[in-house]
Amino acid sequence: MRILGIDTATKTCGVAVTEGDTLQGMLSLSRHLSHTRQLLSAIHHLLTLLSLSLDDLDAFAITHGPGSFTGLRIGMATVEGLAVGLPRPVIGINTLEALGSAYLFSALPLEGSALVSPGNPAPLPVCPLLDARKGEVYAAIFTVEQGRMVRSTADMAIPPQELCAQIRRPTLFVGEGAEVYRSLLQTILGEKALFAFRSARTGCADMVARLAWDRSSQEVDKEGSPFALHYIRPSEAELQSQKHRQKK
Repeated sequence: MRILGIDTATKTCGVAVTEGDTLQGMLSLSRHLSHTRQLLSAIHHLLTLLSLSLDDLDAFAITHGPGSFTGLRIGMATVEGLAVGLPRPVIGINTLEALGSAYLFSALPLEGSALVSPGNPAPLPVCPLLDARKGEVYAAIFTVEQGRMVRSTADMAIPPQELCAQIRRPTLFVGEGAEVYRSLLQTILGEKALFAFRSARTGCADMVARLAWDRSSQEVDKEGSPFALHYIRPSEAELQSQKHRQKK
């Protein structure tokens, strides 16, 4: 099964193509441009490099949140348009799960530490972080059991100081939020805060496609999107609308 994975939930706009659980190619664009301007071009460029067309794809997979409100909507609108035109199944993947799953597919070098891999007899908990602005992060804590990510918490929109209170043992922090709040995490957690090198912190389009391949057929809608975007908290526009209604 050949899947196009798309990630627009973060500052990195990423696309990837997998066949089964094998990565065929991936593009990650971190320039400060709107995902609207990058996404379709990135898809076209990657497929051209792989000598593929949209007709060669069996399904689409996309991060459905948490993450950037605008980015999620751009990604959803794009993939729904592609799926309707072909049509192909669309599979939604949790952004934090995709970021954390990089830990399962390759050994991640830790700064100032040895390699950590799924073969480690005591794998580290993984905490993917996204900068949610307003002094908060989107976060979840996962453990690794029998080669799979297992949730220890639900997704959270939480101040990083409060998140630290939930960390009981050395934990691997990944994602762009880990870079933003690195100093704070190190100050509060000390040696319990571990970080992968920069290349392992951002971008998860390949994991989106791989996780989609692993999903059961019950989670796939043959005619479009079977899921709602997962925002966790209201958007700024929704908050302003609520305030306006309360004043009436």
